[in-house]
Amino acid sequence: MENLGISPLDLIVLGILIFGALTGLVTGFVRGGLFLLSWAGAIIITIYGFSSITIYSRKYIENELLADIVGGAVVFLVSLVILHLISQMLSSWVRSGSLNAIDRSFGLLAGIITTAVALAVVNLFVFNDSWRASPPDWAKNSRSRPVIDSASLLIRDLLPSSILGSTSKGLNEIRARTKSIEETKNALDRLSKPPKLLSAPKKQGYSEPERQELDRLIQKNN
Repeated sequence: MENLGISPLDLIVLGILIFGALTGLVTGFVRGGLFLLSWAGAIIITIYGFSSITIYSRKYIENELLADIVGGAVVFLVSLVILHLISQMLSSWVRSGSLNAIDRSFGLLAGIITTAVALAVVNLFVFNDSWRASPPDWAKNSRSRPVIDSASLLIRDLLPSSILGSTSKGLNEIRARTKSIEETKNALDRLSKPPKLLSAPKKQGYSEPERQELDRLIQKNN
């Protein structure tokens, strides 16, 4: 595989993407999307309803920390169950209709995108700066690693720096190194392709033979 320019990391990434694509194909776009939305909705409801529910949970549980945990867990589980039931009804309606093929096709695409984002997030938070600076041999010449690093940079820009911590520093070094490589490449291109010399401007006016011919015609007419 190394003769083809494919590293073990590329095979791992390809396998994960294929798994995500097959999962999306089997699950379908609507069902998979609603599944993610139900979890996201439950998290949002828990965040906004946390302060309200803890007022009641603290009345029955003396330990405030335990009361907050129980209250938040109850809100999350109840909202998740309700949203999951709604998503199941909607996905069953789509599967039983004529949109089943379209739903599975979009599910395939969504599975690939979701898996790619997951790989970028794992690269963002799991792998440390030393791994990025000196990756192991099986990942050093990977074709997929620069793509994953670029996706991690995009996700990093959308997140606050307080969440990233030292990860932000490592990715900034990757961005600076990438920019330096691009600048070096552009400089080499300019050196290998020097600009064309400007041609000397053409002389305006009559040439010496033309002036002599013009004088001869004037004298002849006079």
